This record gives sequence, structure tokens and C-alpha cells, in this order.
Amino acid sequence: MGLDITAASRIDFRRVYIETEVYPPPSGDPAFPCIHLWPNPHFPTQSEGLPAGYFRVNGEVLSFRAGSYSGYNWWRSTLARLVGITPNDAWSDPKIKVPFLELINFSDCEGVIGPRTSAKLAGDFAEWEERAAAFAESMSDDESDYWLSSYRDWQQAFQLASDGGAVVFH
Repeated sequence: MGLDITAASRIDFRRVYIETEVYPPPSGDPAFPCIHLWPNPHFPTQSEGLPAGYFRVNGEVLSFRAGSYSGYNWWRSTLARLVGITPNDAWSDPKIKVPFLELINFSDCEGVIGPRTSAKLAGDFAEWEERAAAFAESMSDDESDYWLSSYRDWQQAFQLASDGGAVVFH
């Protein structure tokens, strides 16, 4: 088990997801190609009021595996260290202001990050790209390769979603 990510650009709401239906619905459904969004109620700011349901994708889609849950949490902790905090700092201090906060203080299993938050995070990733590469030099080769590859996947996902889309954690 682990965390998978789907990012899409230019999405529009089609219909509410009904818990008793088979997911995904039959491919003849006019809402396809689509993604299913389930905003995590513990992180309403990041989901920006997007409703749970099916969204048509009118742009691009990117999917990647963020890692096992422990692997993703190591990556996220390392991202927090890059900006001088621990994840616990982000979780316990609602007034903390650091880059990547909306990702560090987010679920490690399911939820949605909307387009405005994605645009902010895409900016953080672009602004910190050189520092992230330098930071990775202090890691072992395997850790550095995994961490930087994941950094670039996340950067691409948030850039894509910033164009009227979303990043889906599932």
C-alpha cells in the first residue's frame, strides 16, 4: 500500500459520486475521461470548496506513485527540513508561514488540492528548485535520487493543476 497521485488540468464538475455505485462508472458515461475527487474534510483550505464527485478532464493528466506511506512521509519530512521545520511544527502551529506548508500539512493518504493552492505550491517548488538540488547533495545517492525525482514529480503535478485543475491523493 502507498500513496498515488493524479494531477489534472482544466477540470469541470460533472456529477456527484454515489457511494453505492461501482467505481469507476461504465466507460460509456459522458463524463469521461474523468477523475474522482474526494476533498478531505480535515483540510478544507487546500480543497478550495471543490465538491466530491466526478470531474471531466479537459486538459492533461499526470499520475505517479509518491511512494509507500513511510517513503512518502520520509520525503515530506525531508521537504520540511529543507525549509527549516519539522512536519510536527507545521501540524502544531497554525500561524507558521513557510514554503510548501499546504503540502507538509496535508493528508498522507487521500484528499484534493485545488488550483489556487496548486499554483502557490508550484511557485514554491520553482523558487526552491536550486536549493532543493543543493540540499539533496548531503544525502546518500539512493536517497538523493529518490528525493529529487519525487520533488520534480510534485513540481510538475502542481504546475499542471494550477491551470484550473486539482491534485488528487489516493
